[in-house]
Amino acid sequence: MKRPLGIYRVKRPEGMEDDVWIEDSGVGLHVSESRYRDRGYQPNFDNLPWRTEGKLDA
Repeated sequence: MKRPLGIYRVKRPEGMEDDVWIEDSGVGLHVSESRYRDRGYQPNFDNLPWRTEGKLDA
């Protein structure tokens, strides 16, 4: 069974938790950083690129 894959991080306003765009069996969705870490999704949260203003930053 294929596990969800993290694609990029999304910076949220101060006071809000950042999240991650994941893809799972062709479906994409946002999950919170804490859920991403708790579920052990890959790649490691800290290694994902940031998405800012419609583009990915390395």
